[in-house]
Amino acid sequence: MVTLTSVRSTRWLLQSAAEAAVIATLAAVAATVARGVRPSASFPLRGSAADLLEWRARAAGIEVLRIPHALQEAQRGDRIWLDVRSVPEQERRGRIPWAIPFPADDRGAVTALPALELDRPLVLYCESAACDSALREALRLRAAGFRHVSVFVEGFAGWVAAGGEIEHDSARRAP
Repeated sequence: MVTLTSVRSTRWLLQSAAEAAVIATLAAVAATVARGVRPSASFPLRGSAADLLEWRARAAGIEVLRIPHALQEAQRGDRIWLDVRSVPEQERRGRIPWAIPFPADDRGAVTALPALELDRPLVLYCESAACDSALREALRLRAAGFRHVSVFVEGFAGWVAAGGEIEHDSARRAP
């Protein structure tokens, strides 16, 4: 004899089995996708903060400089370097000698730049690869019409670690 309780139990069991089958299918699909995904140049699933920042910059169409290429470019001297760290940070830690202060927190900085041709190559850097201010400012400059904008991924900390020259404002003002 079929009772209302046995019908409800059977319906509940069938519904639970269907839900379990859906969950098992989704798990199998997720496992298959996970096995097929490999870290690559197209998207760094693993890596350093510098790798991720480089990937983000390249995805946005911004050129990337890394050590030692940045040291070589600095010796050539054909690019204008912009330090996007805050002015107090630049005063406290120093800056790359030929860099122009271009603090990311100063929204009028684009108009404060010396008259530059829009084709002049620019390199922006902030404190380190963990900071994305240089990338954000590079995107702003490109939107303002500058055609050759690069980001120095390792930033000031990478420059110092590589033995790059730095200066403090007091050295700049000295006669």
